[in-house]
Amino acid sequence: MPTNLFLERTFDTPLSVADVHAHARESFWCYELYKVDWCGSFLSTDGRTMICSFVAPDAESARQALRHSGTDTRRLWAGTVHEAREPATRSPAPSTSSSSVPAMRALR
Repeated sequence: MPTNLFLERTFDTPLSVADVHAHARESFWCYELYKVDWCGSFLSTDGRTMICSFVAPDAESARQALRHSGTDTRRLWAGTVHEAREPATRSPAPSTSSSSVPAMRALR
């Protein structure tokens, strides 16, 4: 059964969405070699903290792929994903600026 994995990272120099995509493109060959799927990332608005989500055959496959791509794996952990349930009545979502929430959609 595939394993859901999460990687927490922090950066001294802020990252942009373009930086995240560039790293993913550069690492794709390695992810493919170890059968690791990058599911997406959450990047903080200041660009200094990121949580990445992966699915892999096991944690060691993900560690190997991430190490080969130059990523520190000390904060890699296995976990479960829980989908939000649809509420019976939904109130309108608060308005967001174009630079905050849509960034996650851009990373998919």
